[in-house]
Amino acid sequence: MHHLVNRSQRGDDVPGNLVPLCLDCHRSITSRLAGWEIVAGAIRCSLTPLELAYCTAKKSRAWLERMYPAGDVTLCSRCKRPAKAQGPREAPRKRKRWVISVPDDAEDGADLLDTLIESARQDLGRADGTPAYFTLVDCLHFFLTSSKAQKAA
Repeated sequence: MHHLVNRSQRGDDVPGNLVPLCLDCHRSITSRLAGWEIVAGAIRCSLTPLELAYCTAKKSRAWLERMYPAGDVTLCSRCKRPAKAQGPREAPRKRKRWVISVPDDAEDGADLLDTLIESARQDLGRADGTPAYFTLVDCLHFFLTSSKAQKAA
């Protein structure tokens, strides 16, 4: 009997996790020998609703796709995972990073940040209780637009 979810991955000895395999097929899939993809595809095609539900509940649908790829899936020869479609890749966007400097003599930076947010909330005319995140976003937007205007002038 082959465990769909290995015991080392917290798979249980329950009917939804066990499928019968011959010795050669079992060795092929557990050791990832040549041709394991065919065995995995055959197992995937023969999964009962109980076995399918067990695998997705215990692990995930993505795990099931990776470990038991369905049909004619091209697998990466290096990592034996389904190969992604090769398309034009765009460069990742450069992330902006903001740093708020807190004076060394400040006892608690969180209190100082809360004070700054309250001050900004009042200056922007935001209602009390406005979430801090939205206040900070508005402040940063105001700061960016005013600094761009100053640079342009």
